[in-house]
Amino acid sequence: MPELRWTPPLTILRSRSEGAEVVAAIGEIDLSTVDSLRAALADATATTSVHSVVVDFSRVEFLATCGLNELIVAQQSAKQCGLRFLLVAPGRAVRRPLLATGLDQELSVHNSVADALAGTGSHAPRSDNQCVR
Repeated sequence: MPELRWTPPLTILRSRSEGAEVVAAIGEIDLSTVDSLRAALADATATTSVHSVVVDFSRVEFLATCGLNELIVAQQSAKQCGLRFLLVAPGRAVRRPLLATGLDQELSVHNSVADALAGTGSHAPRSDNQCVR
């Protein structure tokens, strides 16, 4: 019999690329996992040495409304902090709720991290700490 392995429902990875803070979510975003997404997005939008936050949902398998809410909150935080907020959402699991709620019109949505980063080059990194949490 094959060995069953428990996999956490959501993994968050953070990295930096081309002056952007990249937050990648892998798995399912729902009430049981949204706190880790919230914390990662709050940390990313408070980062002072970048010009953009790229949220990579390319490996998200399920997105509940609480996750959509966190995207709105993070986008508003990023805007207050002088950061661009870019979402990578190539798959149906994320695009469908974005379309259903109209958030696809409110967020800057891209098919890949490379596409998102290609649009971030015109902003200089912040040198001050204008965003205080």
